[in-house]
Amino acid sequence: MDLGLAGKVAIVTGGSKGIGKAIAQELAGEGVDVAICARDRRVLEEAAKTLAAATRRPLASADDELLLEDINTKVVGYMRCAKAAAPHMQRAGWGRIVNIGGLSGRRAGNISGLRNAAIVHLTKTLADQLGAQGITVNLVHPGATRTERTDAETERRASSNAIRRIVDAKEIAQVVTFLASTKAANITGVAIDASGGSIPVMFQ
Repeated sequence: MDLGLAGKVAIVTGGSKGIGKAIAQELAGEGVDVAICARDRRVLEEAAKTLAAATRRPLASADDELLLEDINTKVVGYMRCAKAAAPHMQRAGWGRIVNIGGLSGRRAGNISGLRNAAIVHLTKTLADQLGAQGITVNLVHPGATRTERTDAETERRASSNAIRRIVDAKEIAQVVTFLASTKAANITGVAIDASGGSIPVMFQ
């Protein structure tokens, strides 16, 4: 299927590995000129370990500074990217913004879910503001996803979803690529669960 993306330009943040890398590869396969960006690998891994440890703590031991840093990096970071890219899209009268969230934004348990809930709000707000200019803004929530660093235990735990297997990063990339295409012109302001049905509830 021709998705109408040949000759378009995409910026993929976090594009050095995992879902970001798969998204970049999928878009490039559709003829998109892709620019990827990511921070220093060592710093990225250290930050991920720190945040994973801090944001799973109960309220009494939650680190508000780390939470604010997390929100600044992901939520405000998405806003900064959109603010920089939107004028170019507005001049062209066409554009696609696809944010990557996380299922913690749809359930309680981890304080880190705050950032993903905020991305839902940001996505809808941007969709409403930019839609009349031919720009769509959507959000994809991956669940457990196979990347270069996925271990056997993660694969096993992920098999409890509806499709009974872990989702591959390429499959997330395919969803993002569709949302970035001309075929998805009427889809905007939505958050898509691309986890293989890992949350057993209905969303309308």
